[in-house]
Amino acid sequence: MAIVAFDTLRFSRNLAEAGLAPAQADGIAAATAGALAEVVGQLATRDDLAGQNLALRAEIASVRHELRAEIAALRQETKAEIAGLRRDLAELELRMTIKLGTMMAGAVALTAALVRLL
Repeated sequence: MAIVAFDTLRFSRNLAEAGLAPAQADGIAAATAGALAEVVGQLATRDDLAGQNLALRAEIASVRHELRAEIAALRQETKAEIAGLRRDLAELELRMTIKLGTMMAGAVALTAALVRLL
């Protein structure tokens, strides 16, 4: 808890010199001191801030860990998808090679047939 020095006697004397009755000046000084003590009591201390700092650091570390896990999972998923695409491309290449070979064999056979007929 923070302690703030507040001179109520001097505050009261200043109010009395400004024209207030001494009883009123004392009452205002006491009320002001109480209000100031309440406000100061609600202020965060270094220990409060240090505790919050530690809590935030722990939360940040947790979020980093989760994020790294998600990135690793996405990396694995992406690698699996790329491997699947490579398999599909290899299969497509094989099918295209077979079709091209069939077309060439057909063209050679057609050419041979036309040569015999002519």
